[in-house]
Amino acid sequence: MSPFEHVDDYPEIPVSVGSTSTALKTGAWRSVRPVLVERMAPCSAGCPAGIGIPAFRTVGKQGAYPLDVFRQAIEVNLIGTFNAMRLVAEAINELEP
Repeated sequence: MSPFEHVDDYPEIPVSVGSTSTALKTGAWRSVRPVLVERMAPCSAGCPAGIGIPAFRTVGKQGAYPLDVFRQAIEVNLIGTFNAMRLVAEAINELEP
C-alpha cells in the first residue's frame, strides 16, 4: 500500500528537458508529479485464447466463484503452455545435432 493517499501527495520529480548534463544537473529541468492513468489490460479487450476474462474472486454477490471457469483458465494457460513446450521439445530432440 502506498504511503500517499492521492496522486497530488507524491513529491515532485526533477526531469531533464532537452539536452542536459545529468552528472552536473545543468541545462533545462522542470519538476513533475506522477500522473495516475487507469488503463485496461491489453488482454481484456479480447483474450487471445478466446476464453474471456474471468474475475478471479473466491466469492461474490452471486456466491462462490464457479470452479469450472477457474478450471478452464488453468487448462488453457498452464496445461496449454506445458503442452506447447513438450511438443517443441520433442521436435527439437528429433533435429540433427
